[in-house]
Amino acid sequence: MTATAVQDRLHQYTQMFITRGADPALAMQEATKMLDRLVRREAYIQAYNDTFFLLAIVIGIRVFAVMSLKRKASQGESHAH
Repeated sequence: MTATAVQDRLHQYTQMFITRGADPALAMQEATKMLDRLVRREAYIQAYNDTFFLLAIVIGIRVFAVMSLKRKASQGESHAH
């Protein structure tokens, strides 16, 4: 998000709290907290997604390695007989 987008979102949240009866200072404080929670939640979700992506890559590499080892082992057995 750009600084302008952040300011716009902060303004929207502040207005939301003002319409619900909060004074402007409290509304700004609550809007900042709400934006902080939103950013943290999105960061946690992204980290979770990144972890699963990396695990998928590691599992894929291991499956490929196991398949390669099985092929080499079966080729070695056929030459031994």
